[in-house]
Amino acid sequence: MRKFIFMFAGTIMLACGITMVANDYRSEFFTLIAENNYNAADSVLALWTAESPDDPEVQVARFNLLFNSSRNSMLSVNNGTDYRGDHLVFSDSLGHPAGIIGEHIEWNDSLYNEAINVIGNSVRRWPERLDMRWGMAKAESERNRWKEVAEIVNAVLDRSEETGFAWTWTDGVALKDSAEIIVNAGAFDYLSMMLSDEEGCDMAMADSLASRISEIFPNDCRVLNILGSIRYNNNEIDKALEYFIKADEACPGDGIIAGNIAYLYFENGNEEKALELYSKIVDDPNYDEASRENARTMISVICKEFEEMRKYTYFFNYLPVVASVTSIADGDKILSTPEVVNTTLAAYNRVKSPFKDSDISVTPVTVDERIIYVWKFPEPTEVPLCLYVAFVPNGVAYAVYTLEKSFNNAWVIGTQKDKEHSNFGDIDNVPATAEDFAMLLKKREII
Repeated sequence: MRKFIFMFAGTIMLACGITMVANDYRSEFFTLIAENNYNAADSVLALWTAESPDDPEVQVARFNLLFNSSRNSMLSVNNGTDYRGDHLVFSDSLGHPAGIIGEHIEWNDSLYNEAINVIGNSVRRWPERLDMRWGMAKAESERNRWKEVAEIVNAVLDRSEETGFAWTWTDGVALKDSAEIIVNAGAFDYLSMMLSDEEGCDMAMADSLASRISEIFPNDCRVLNILGSIRYNNNEIDKALEYFIKADEACPGDGIIAGNIAYLYFENGNEEKALELYSKIVDDPNYDEASRENARTMISVICKEFEEMRKYTYFFNYLPVVASVTSIADGDKILSTPEVVNTTLAAYNRVKSPFKDSDISVTPVTVDERIIYVWKFPEPTEVPLCLYVAFVPNGVAYAVYTLEKSFNNAWVIGTQKDKEHSNFGDIDNVPATAEDFAMLLKKREII
């Protein structure tokens, strides 16, 4: 299933206030911070504070020292999940995660909270200093504390509106005409960071923040594109299209946005309009090549004739492939109802399901803290077809386990992986409910 693309920009550097060297203390201090020599940096800061106790740059330095001291990075191997950047996942013979090796972050909460207090007090004392606010937001984003990040960004937007973007930076230098650009860039960056945290992001909060950014910067097509994507994910199709069209008007020639509009038309059955827009993208060399290639692919998809799937293909090819490419994070959205897989995704691939959506019931069952989606179909009249299909979390995606009607009216538990079918033998009694089938898989130690 197509996912709309959030256009992410680069991040903002944490050390808010290293654009000028005001004196030898500052230069030496930040050199030591870069070398992770925090004890020596603390000694330099003490001398700097004694000489210039009211210098706001001293507070910026203190914040940097406390924050960096609170963050300890190490390479470790265990079964945890708190890893940054690249990491390797090791799986057992059943495909379940057995361990992870990667960068593990340990936080000293006492030092971290002190760092936030220092920069928070500095913001209250020097409210016009944008570098301090963005530095605090960057620190909070490192802990995935998105509520606090949103509060900081909203406060920056509110003050920008009140003062006409009267902001200063390091050493109190006025930003003047560049202030609006820096506020816009920072607000979008922090919104992007929030959205990139699929597990920790509160979409309602992200929606609210994006809407506020759009009020201040109504022609920011990146934010309008995000608002359209959020509306799409909420199944507010008309509102999504409205935002995408506004984004296209603000940034004509952006292939991502134009592609989103065309796809929305396609998904809602207006294939003529979708073909018109995709053809425009292909024919216009001003669109980026990736968007033009995607448009070519979609044109071939739309022009392809529908093919009726055989029930055997549906159970033992189509559903296993869907399971293998559905992430755990998307499981509820894709597998909790039959419509997405049985109708929308099938239509995208120009095939027609042998079942109506109303033929299929879906029951989520919790087994050992894992949510299993059990699909029940009409009792098969042919062999070997299925009564139940269970989508079971398996590492980062799903595996399928089936209850199949076999020869001589026997019922067999099976599974399908990489075009290889295997079974776990027959059963004495057919499970009466989806819950019974899930519990049978557990009892037989299949899952």
